[in-house]
Amino acid sequence: MSDQISIFKYVHKSQTVLRWTITLLITLAISLAFATMNLSGQISSSKKILNALSPYIMTQVEVNDRIEINRILNSVTKAEDSKLVLVKDGKVFSTTDATLELDLPFSAPLIKLQLLDGLFTNNEIIVINTLKRNDSSSASELYLYSPLTPIIKKTVGIMAITILTSILISILVSFRTRRALRKALQPLSQLHDEIRNLKSNSTDASMPIKIKELEDIRQTIISTRDELEIANEKIAKQKAKELNAESYKRLIHDLHNPVAALRQMVRIQTSPDVDDESKQEALESVPVIAEEILQQVTAAKKNLENESNNFDEVDLRNPPISGKLSLQILNN
Repeated sequence: MSDQISIFKYVHKSQTVLRWTITLLITLAISLAFATMNLSGQISSSKKILNALSPYIMTQVEVNDRIEINRILNSVTKAEDSKLVLVKDGKVFSTTDATLELDLPFSAPLIKLQLLDGLFTNNEIIVINTLKRNDSSSASELYLYSPLTPIIKKTVGIMAITILTSILISILVSFRTRRALRKALQPLSQLHDEIRNLKSNSTDASMPIKIKELEDIRQTIISTRDELEIANEKIAKQKAKELNAESYKRLIHDLHNPVAALRQMVRIQTSPDVDDESKQEALESVPVIAEEILQQVTAAKKNLENESNNFDEVDLRNPPISGKLSLQILNN
């Protein structure tokens, strides 16, 4: 059949989907873990910065020293590549982004997700720290904006590296699997040869197979071959007996007329009522009849030998092509 494939190709093909599924799952798991670690680290770092700045910024807010606050906020954002916004009474008191926003109402960012104590917009992570003394009724808020793009780039990079690494590992595993399959299929080839040898008289010893299930099959094949040989010998002996009996019957039937004629010739010679001429003819006929009997015995012996030899060629493991050919071999 044209749609049949080898067991090696079948196993290799069936494992392809599994290999790619595992590759994707590993890639997603590693990328998710890396992204989570990066986000958690970024948020933790932002919290530490805000906690460190809050006491000093709070003091400067109380004295309305906006210049000092701007200097501090700008010095921090230069190193962190981020943006700081100080909001007081709902208005922008200080910012590192654009001075045009100062003293304008603060526009709260559109939050898409809140995760790991951080607020997420489309492209930024926001961490908020409230500035308030225990004895004060007013409060200020300090916003730290960090870009998401670097984390996304790193995550995509890790994902690409993971995919390439997984593909290389998959190719290596596939190569080793193919080698293991080829090695595992060698015993099947041995079993195939064992089965083919059932049709022949080969008695060559085969090597044991280390795989238990395949070794059981090999032992079954060997025992079946031995049983076929025993059955073949039994049938050969039985048929030989039948051939011998049939040959003796034919010989007895063929010798009946010559022996009867020989007996008649002897009676003629010994009978006083027969003339001398008839006795002479009977005497001359005795060697001829005896020669005929000897030829028939010789022919019967030869036919018996030929029938025995022809039957020895019949093997249960390699039967004749048709029933007529079998009868021809057995009854030739």
